[in-house]
Amino acid sequence: MTDLHDRSEHVLNQLIADDGSGWYTSRGWLFNHTIFGRDVAMISLWTMGVNQQYRDAARGTIHTLSKFQGLRRGRLNEEEPGRILNEYKSYQKWHADSLPKAANRFVGLLWGGSWMSELGYVGLDSTPLYIQLVAAYATTDRSVLDERVSRRDGNTVLVRQCLLEALNWIMTHRGHHGLIASRRRNPVSLFFQSWRDSHLAYLYPDGHLASLSRPVIYLEVQLNCIDALRAAANLLGHDLPQQAVAWEAAAAELSRAVLADFWLPDDQMFAMALDPTASGHVIAMPTPASSQGWMLDSTIFDDLPEAERRRYLEAIVRRFGSSEFMTAVGLRARGNGSDAGLGLADYHGSWTAWPVDSYMYARGLRRQGLPQLAANLEARVLEAVAKGGSFYEFFLVSPAGEVLWQPHKGSVIPPKRQVNLQILPERDLGWTTAACYLLTHKHFVEADRRATGMWRLQLENEVLTHFKHQPSHHQDSAHPFGVRRYRGAIRVAEIAVAAVIREYIFKK
Repeated sequence: MTDLHDRSEHVLNQLIADDGSGWYTSRGWLFNHTIFGRDVAMISLWTMGVNQQYRDAARGTIHTLSKFQGLRRGRLNEEEPGRILNEYKSYQKWHADSLPKAANRFVGLLWGGSWMSELGYVGLDSTPLYIQLVAAYATTDRSVLDERVSRRDGNTVLVRQCLLEALNWIMTHRGHHGLIASRRRNPVSLFFQSWRDSHLAYLYPDGHLASLSRPVIYLEVQLNCIDALRAAANLLGHDLPQQAVAWEAAAAELSRAVLADFWLPDDQMFAMALDPTASGHVIAMPTPASSQGWMLDSTIFDDLPEAERRRYLEAIVRRFGSSEFMTAVGLRARGNGSDAGLGLADYHGSWTAWPVDSYMYARGLRRQGLPQLAANLEARVLEAVAKGGSFYEFFLVSPAGEVLWQPHKGSVIPPKRQVNLQILPERDLGWTTAACYLLTHKHFVEADRRATGMWRLQLENEVLTHFKHQPSHHQDSAHPFGVRRYRGAIRVAEIAVAAVIREYIFKK
């Protein structure tokens, strides 16, 4: 994997901004020179221990996210005091043809941006990830807290103040059982406010979507907030003891609520979200999704009795080890066959396997003492990227497990069947690149070791044995199926428009 390591390092270095502002999200056609708060915070958290160059990039990211922190309430761009940006894109830096640039500018205006840049705050996960980043950096260098940042209103503040404002944002967004949510105010902005932000990301088995006008409670957001509150309490407990106690208490309440409200005992899984109804109740969405894999790398299980932790881990690991989720290139974003018969490959659907999803799950497997399963999954990701030839945003996998390795290229032999595709995957995505770099970096690849405890060892053996008996993924075929690049997007747009009309006009 030496070649893959060198390639990932080369691309990763090119994702560092020349002006010292930190990381960019991608080098691809859609998100180049773009800052997504969640992406750059996560890349910083993963890589800042590698070398001084990446640590400096993390520091630049902290300054950039602090600079654009929300100051007021905005309806179109979803800005709120203390909230960290979801996306920032300067059209002067963005490399794109005139037509896509004009289209992006138009959409950006609908989302509260200007003709020169797009700045939106619709994501809920950027703020807790920013807190985790500042806390992690300051743990070894507290001087970052006293560095000054010039904000958009012309005022200069300390990073410490930005951190406290971000924490206040979390504390003021606690609602049902202490869970974190925020209502979308712009009906034409991104439908959902987690990393699964596509139009069909939160889809019920019968084909209808989670609420667009009420505050959906996303599983990953709760996990990020739990970890953020605990990290802040550990960092600032001596300076702000009363606030630290409140943050710890909020994290504990949030953990209890997630374990109680998201767990679906009949399905033996955690829901991907809680969907509020017009009557004020919440529904745990029963669609099987990869979201619960992120739980393993959070602190939510850390203080549980061993028996309770075992119950949850066994349920997640067995399900993800089955053909419902596991493919030759990693985890499906949704369970196989859970696309409600829509007949398309949507951005976060069962046809897509995101390397970041698999990487987060593999990190969690190692954290939970299941290193052989982690190594198996990591190998799948690395082999997929090596064969695909690019650090793709996601891979396309048919229900039978066939992989379309290079979806941007047409097939020499006409495919026998085609799938309607919502959008082609971004190439050279920062998440994927950073994951591959770390998985091939000699200082960060953990030596394989045996699982800790008999039940963990038995669980690993059970799932690894199941892998050996899974049906072939037909890897010899370079082009097992083809894609229709526009029909899927048109179909998604039709569903999205119908959902907006139904919920905002007919109030259904």
